[in-house]
Amino acid sequence: MARTRSRRRVRRFIEPMNHLYDSHRDIRHFLAVIADALQQTGGAALTPTQWYDLAVAIIYFETEAVTHTADEEKSVFPRLRASRDTAARVMVHQIAKLKREHREAGRRLRAVNALLRRWLANGALQATDARYLRRHVTAVQAIFTRHFACEDEELFPLARRIFSMHQIREIEQEMVARRTGGAHPQLF
Repeated sequence: MARTRSRRRVRRFIEPMNHLYDSHRDIRHFLAVIADALQQTGGAALTPTQWYDLAVAIIYFETEAVTHTADEEKSVFPRLRASRDTAARVMVHQIAKLKREHREAGRRLRAVNALLRRWLANGALQATDARYLRRHVTAVQAIFTRHFACEDEELFPLARRIFSMHQIREIEQEMVARRTGGAHPQLF
């Protein structure tokens, strides 16, 4: 599964909004993986497959999910705020709300990752920790349900409509640079 996602990313990264949509699907996927493991085990011992899947989720939330937030906050949001387009001007208050949701989700995901690391290291969670993990995962899923709906249905389509090809290329290069340590490889 990871290889398929990776190939899809390489193929579609040229269009930054597609990459952001794909990241939303990945985030939903990994939250569901965690919720499923909790549902199936209640925080008790994991199967080797569950252990591996949770380890991958930790890595994803500590790397790609953080980079995804930076892509939005450093590349997409500033260009929308700077736009003279009337629809973009209306979205300014929504962008501020999305940034607040990023902060709240980020705080909760750090707690999720700490609890997942404890689960993987100890082989099981205390009942209290399992409840906290479930509470944090449920809260993040709720935040992202609203958050992704706004971005996927309003913000990204607006960006596609109003950004110039030059701006799209700049965003693409910034996103690549975040994933390559600042290098700007030539994609074309």
